[in-house]
Amino acid sequence: MFCVRVNRKRLPRGYMRLRQLATAAGVPVYEVNEREIAERAKGRSHAGVVAEVGERRAVELADLGNVPEPGMVAMLDGIEDPYNFGSAIRSLYLAGATGLVLGPRDWTSALTVVTRASAGASELLPAAKVKTAAEAAEYFEALGWTILLLEPKGEQSLFQVDLTQPAFLIIGGEHRGAHRQLSDREITRVSIPYGRSSPISLGAAATAAVVGFEVARQRGVVHRPV
Repeated sequence: MFCVRVNRKRLPRGYMRLRQLATAAGVPVYEVNEREIAERAKGRSHAGVVAEVGERRAVELADLGNVPEPGMVAMLDGIEDPYNFGSAIRSLYLAGATGLVLGPRDWTSALTVVTRASAGASELLPAAKVKTAAEAAEYFEALGWTILLLEPKGEQSLFQVDLTQPAFLIIGGEHRGAHRQLSDREITRVSIPYGRSSPISLGAAATAAVVGFEVARQRGVVHRPV
């Protein structure tokens, strides 16, 4: 049975909102002792809260393309570090991304790290798995979406691209970059202008934040933290 358990002696910050959300979803919240929390949690950075949930569910690629508003779907291709992966997901979610495309890499063994690094956003953003980035690019291209490949030497500036229309964003890892199968496709390759000339480039997580919030800026989306 799905439920949430919290440490009754030290209720977590935002406890009332947590209870409201859980109640609205029909999920019971139990106030228990610290020992029970420690026995059920993995690691020590649980903040006094654990939840029992069902199996992780993936969606189909077609589900990501079927959104009422201009979609923003991102694929983090070639990222190896689960902390960077989770951080990028967190930024994309807060920027208003509507979906995430996952490559063949299995993140199962690092789910705890990814979830924490994303502040839980990895559980909120619909995700679909594909075999290659080219497969996903072809699908969104058929829908008429803007396809962008973010890379340090991209010919066009990110800030000169119209991002008000539905967009599929491909962000490569810091070492391997985007998948080589994209090299033969006619995709708009864009870069983020830097404040100085340097051999150092932004990491994937920072790139995801910049591009995500540039999309939000152009679309005039403004929300405040709750």
